Amino acid sequence: MTTDIFWLNNPTVLLTDYTSFFPTTVMSRVQQLNALTRLILYFAILMSVTGKMSDNWVKGIIIALIVIIMLYYLSIYDKDGKVKEFNRHKNVENMSNLDTMPIEVESGYYDTEGNLRIGKFYSHEQNRNKELEYTLSEYEEFRKNKCRKPTADNPFMNPTLADFNTENDPIACNGDDEDIKEQRDIAFNQNLFRDLNDLFDVKNAERQFATVPINSVPNDQEAFAKWCYGTGLTCKEDSFACQPRNTYRSGTS
Repeated sequence: MTTDIFWLNNPTVLLTDYTSFFPTTVMSRVQQLNALTRLILYFAILMSVTGKMSDNWVKGIIIALIVIIMLYYLSIYDKDGKVKEFNRHKNVENMSNLDTMPIEVESGYYDTEGNLRIGKFYSHEQNRNKELEYTLSEYEEFRKNKCRKPTADNPFMNPTLADFNTENDPIACNGDDEDIKEQRDIAFNQNLFRDLNDLFDVKNAERQFATVPINSVPNDQEAFAKWCYGTGLTCKEDSFACQPRNTYRSGTS
């Protein structure tokens, strides 16, 4: 893609997408640097037209362009950054195609013994659709062994109504993990209108949302009650559970 070419290698890319002059998180590293360059050039043109361009401004603009060039060459040798950028763009691409991608599902239900019944007559037969890479039961087994990751519909990885009365639902992924944080931010900002007047990355929009500490619907109330009150007999109910008093006195053995 021409949009992924740095302007130093092909200066015409600054003109092909002249409206992109503000870096965003969905851009690649090269696109962000190109956007910053356009912003600097627009600023220089504005200062020149208004007659406010001075020698100090010229020096500042030249230094800014040199820094952008240095960041570009540093990004070439940043292998970890390339991996994160690739994963970020795959997530953005998958999320943007959610409304257009065909979704194939196989009907079924959980019986009274908790077994998954699928297929034409709700049997345990394998999926007859050869286009599907995995059967529904294989997908369910895979999902149970993986944590719940951020999606466009559920960026904070919380249980949904679809998880009602299901067992072994995946827990939310570690919210402190940097990659999970990045995926969460991408999912949360998906299709969210923002302009230059917004306060970016100050968490104002996220203060009403959080990842809840439960992973099932309804939550495990019995385990929570045992954690709160399942300490056994206390000194109030049984004197033998009381801590023995310190009978030692100073000067005695």
